[in-house]
Amino acid sequence: FIHMLLKKPLNCISFAFSSKLKFETGHFRNLNKLRMSSASPNDVHEGNPSPQGVPPPEIPDIYKIISREGLSTSQQSSCISPEQESQRQISAFQQHQKHAAKLFPAEAMRTLMSRSRFAVLCTLSNGNPAVAQAEAAPEGWPAGSVVEFAIDDSNGGAPIISTSGLSPHTKDLLRDGRASITVMTEPFEGMDSARATMQGRFTLVTDEAKRAQLRDIYLRKHPNAFYIDFPDFLWFSMDEILAIRYNGGFAMARKLMVADYREASTDPIAPFIDPIRNHMNKDHEKDLIAMIQWVTHLKVDKAKVTSVDRLGMDTLCFRHNDLNGSDASTTPGTDNTGSWFRARLPFSRAAKERMDVRKIVVEMTMGARKALGLEMPGRGEEEGHREGEARPTKVQ
Repeated sequence: FIHMLLKKPLNCISFAFSSKLKFETGHFRNLNKLRMSSASPNDVHEGNPSPQGVPPPEIPDIYKIISREGLSTSQQSSCISPEQESQRQISAFQQHQKHAAKLFPAEAMRTLMSRSRFAVLCTLSNGNPAVAQAEAAPEGWPAGSVVEFAIDDSNGGAPIISTSGLSPHTKDLLRDGRASITVMTEPFEGMDSARATMQGRFTLVTDEAKRAQLRDIYLRKHPNAFYIDFPDFLWFSMDEILAIRYNGGFAMARKLMVADYREASTDPIAPFIDPIRNHMNKDHEKDLIAMIQWVTHLKVDKAKVTSVDRLGMDTLCFRHNDLNGSDASTTPGTDNTGSWFRARLPFSRAAKERMDVRKIVVEMTMGARKALGLEMPGRGEEEGHREGEARPTKVQ
């Protein structure tokens, strides 16, 4: 060994580092297993944030060990093959996504109900005996209709609707108030988009003061709904909520406790989702790609924001096929060149208002550019995160 050290010192150093790398890699792999085994089911499967909305510490990976040892790029490439590097990125990404901070399901459900404008209302058909038998709906069978709706925050987020007395579903509700409504995120882009179903009992609202209150709530969400003042329109409120099924996307379906939904609040960033999303997608795609690589450890070729909340951004990413056509994700959207998949980009801290989002995104952009060796933004470019945003629409 001494002879080799004198003759070929680089080989000896490489051998010694390789042994140390194997030891540390195995150590952290065991540490990861221990963390996963000791985590609660909610931590592993739901990715719930801590009460402060701060993501748990990131799990160390091989790349960080190599960076810590101060190896050069050529030495890094000699230690890790392209196949291993690709698998390392994918594994690190998957681990990160399990723990990425996101809204609690009840809060996400309340936000979905607040933002969605339309729902599928399912009532129990009353058979409509007034029409010919051939045209009558089968009595007692569910019948679906698309309706506008809003929620009454003063009544625990109870859905409210205003329907014409001429509509079959209005007659159904007057006979039997049992019904369900299904809502979807807008725009709904497939089975990986959020949706939810709420079952309960609608009651007819006859109190004039309550009707006036519901009218104000409804018009804030549907300002052009002049027809609600027609004399045959009636107000219904789902005062009795019996069950809630929430599905935030693939592998995110669950039943919610009604009490949790009623006590939850709409995310404070919800009124500004559209202007923030539009601004990021129009002017900052490169920064978004850099932040995703920096935070999730995965290189992507394209990215766009689909939604924003106080804890982070939901994104849709594209990654070209890696070696031998392997993809970064198994989600739908694979074509001959790569895959589209969803990725959660958590913020460095929770945002309380719209301006917080701007500050956090600027900080994360600068951190990503510095870490990846990219050009740092100038003063004017930083201001663009605020000045380039479209002004928010009326808060609903």
